Amino acid sequence: MRVALIVPSLEAGGAERVLALLAPALAARGHEVSLVTLADADTDFYDVAAPVRRVGLGVLEPGRRPPLLRGPSRLRRWLRREQPDVAVSFILKMNLVTLLAVAGLGVPVIVSERVDRLYPTAAPLRMLRRTLYPRAATLVVQTDAAARSFAGLAARLRTIPNPVPVAPDAPGAAGPDDPPLLLGVGRLHEQKGFDLLLRAFASLPPELAPWRLELHGEGPRRAELTALAGELGVADRVALPGRTTEIDDVYRRASLFVLSSRWEGFPNVLVEAMARGLPCVSFACPSGPDEIIRDGEDGILVPDGAVEALAGALARAMTSPELRAHLAAAAPAVAERFSVEAVTDRWEAALAEAAT
Repeated sequence: MRVALIVPSLEAGGAERVLALLAPALAARGHEVSLVTLADADTDFYDVAAPVRRVGLGVLEPGRRPPLLRGPSRLRRWLRREQPDVAVSFILKMNLVTLLAVAGLGVPVIVSERVDRLYPTAAPLRMLRRTLYPRAATLVVQTDAAARSFAGLAARLRTIPNPVPVAPDAPGAAGPDDPPLLLGVGRLHEQKGFDLLLRAFASLPPELAPWRLELHGEGPRRAELTALAGELGVADRVALPGRTTEIDDVYRRASLFVLSSRWEGFPNVLVEAMARGLPCVSFACPSGPDEIIRDGEDGILVPDGAVEALAGALARAMTSPELRAHLAAAAPAVAERFSVEAVTDRWEAALAEAAT
């Protein structure tokens, strides 16, 4: 099939990471794949190599959201010229742009929601979603919980989780004299709940003072989080190194991973950390963590938003090398459930279904 994968940009982000994995996986199976963005390709964070065709339409400035006016017209011209067998769009606003762009062209569209429906979307976008999503051939969500939320919005609904890339074999680990490291990864945004994590970290008992916390990512809450770490008296134990392209090196240095999100679609970083053998503690936020972690077997789940319970779970794992070793030994099995091969199988079936 001739497949167009469409997303606002390939800047750093979970949806963008999924498409950067999915595009070459589909191309390896013989499909002609174009990865199309409204932004120019020179803003890419992720590399996408041939035979995937990389198309940047140049109508989106870095850090901006998809324009609902210029976006559809430029994308429509490209779709009319190329006539793919099926188009796949990721992220709500891009989904709306794509559905507007294909009107009358006869190109079937799969739209994919990347967060739970509980995400606080503005009323005009909710109205447009209710109006336009029934035009989609298929709506793809990432979890069974999201599927229940989105039921009835489109004629066909599929649940397809995100793939986890194979962990690299490169050596590397924390040195014997390095302090133990608690790791969080994600955009510095309200969604990721790093303010809740800082409060939990600050309330840990004094004997855990040697532990350090690193929050890897960038975003609008940097100044607020830095100030909060100072107010809580843990600024000397907390680092915000920014965005990194060498995240596997960071995973290898870490002793424990934590996901403190208020909401998710499917937390890629949680699966990646588990696949790399990190013991993990996570809020059971909507949605994803409770469909990834088997509580007490390969990770620890904490009631959604419960800071005191999060601190307790972290303290339990930090003070027990045996517990961390048990969780770390079981965690990598997650890679079998969410392998690129297994997830591509499901996407390929959805593409064939939509194209007929």
